[in-house]
Amino acid sequence: MGVKGEIADRSQFVKDAQERFDLDFGQDYIATAISGRELLALPVSETEVVLGPMIMRGDKVLVYAHRGSGKTWLICFIAVACASGSSLLDGQLVAPRPLRVLVIDGEMKAHELQKRYAQIFKALGTPEHLQENLRIVAATIQKKDIRLETPEDREHYKEEIAWADVIIADSMFCLFPSAMGSQLEGARGFNDFMRANSLRGKTTIVVDHTGKNKRNSYGTIGKELGLELVLKVEKVKNLELFRLS
Repeated sequence: MGVKGEIADRSQFVKDAQERFDLDFGQDYIATAISGRELLALPVSETEVVLGPMIMRGDKVLVYAHRGSGKTWLICFIAVACASGSSLLDGQLVAPRPLRVLVIDGEMKAHELQKRYAQIFKALGTPEHLQENLRIVAATIQKKDIRLETPEDREHYKEEIAWADVIIADSMFCLFPSAMGSQLEGARGFNDFMRANSLRGKTTIVVDHTGKNKRNSYGTIGKELGLELVLKVEKVKNLELFRLS
């Protein structure tokens, strides 16, 4: 394993330890760095558009708004558009192809979910075979609160999460309550969830509420630091419209 005082190459050290002492350090301990030449030779594909022009494959997205602004309607439309390969807002948002969409809903009543999605399927002309691309896990249907903050919490939904291309979680308050506080540490579970999905090429959209000032999302700024996109939904005064910023 080398001469005393000599600095050993990490990968060689692991190899020697495995061969001589039958030690298993696990994949995390094996160096995986590549050279610049190898980087340029990697067969990587272009980033896939999920909902153009804003949301890409693997993106971590936060959508927040004040109560009554229409954010849940927007999120439901996004879910169906992504599941069916449809467009929204007069073609301003376009899902190029149907994807598998998982909606994890911690707050909406079952009859409201049913009514709302029935209206959206009709509005977008979504055929039954594409409706199968949308799966919903709802607290009010399973009659049990949903939490996603820890690996143990997420274990209950691992098969559905593994199935999905796009995961929509509504809302932060119900699913990641620790992130509603002011401490950075409170966002750890939320960030772990978002990062794990992103590394597997899954796009994740989480719905949040504004604070009292109606300008920022509620709770710690730590939940926004690692995101690709943060969208604020605002209702246009005196009109049945909303805008994104």
